[in-house]
Amino acid sequence: MYWKQVRIAAKDAIQDLNKGTFRERTSELSHRVYSEKPDIQHAVKKSLNVQDDIFLTAKTLLMKKMPGNNGALFSGRFSPLTKAHVKIIENALAKYDSVTVNIVKAKVDVDNPFPVEVQEKLLREVFGDSIEVTISSSGLLPTIINKSKHNINHVLAGTDRVEGYAKMMDKYPDIEVTEIPRVDKVSGTQVREALRDEDEAEFKKLTDKKIWPFYNELKRYVR
Repeated sequence: MYWKQVRIAAKDAIQDLNKGTFRERTSELSHRVYSEKPDIQHAVKKSLNVQDDIFLTAKTLLMKKMPGNNGALFSGRFSPLTKAHVKIIENALAKYDSVTVNIVKAKVDVDNPFPVEVQEKLLREVFGDSIEVTISSSGLLPTIINKSKHNINHVLAGTDRVEGYAKMMDKYPDIEVTEIPRVDKVSGTQVREALRDEDEAEFKKLTDKKIWPFYNELKRYVR
């Protein structure tokens, strides 16, 4: 209960604190926090200790709001990269300061037959160095977020994953699970079926044109 109250007070303290350098904003934050005695009570901590907790919490929240720190994470199997994936990442690049794309590679099987090196190569072919690419052996979001060199404020989730992601991130209230609408009805399963059926025309309908030169290579991995 105490830390919940501290967090509320910290969020109140940084409201409308949107101008100036981080140092200038921190100075104003300090004035706001320490100029008044806090309403929060603690069995052991004195008022100054409570103010310290509010200030440090607010400073962390403020840092996450600074320009350049509004990063997003998009995690999935990308087996393989589809037109839908590309559109989602393009939209994220236009909206956020940085985008981290995480490839979940628990094992190689019929639904995930491509080597992770190939999956990363496809992402690089389309996006170059404009995204950060990380790799994980599971879909555990807190672990995935820690792999990124960027500050993550948003985890992008399809409608069917929002609830599960929200539960996973319950202890990380600073990070928002952001729902992304399905941009078109394209799935990795459809792409794999096109590869399996040697239907190059269908493959091209489902993937970005930068992926088309990899048709024969990808075809080798499906059965």
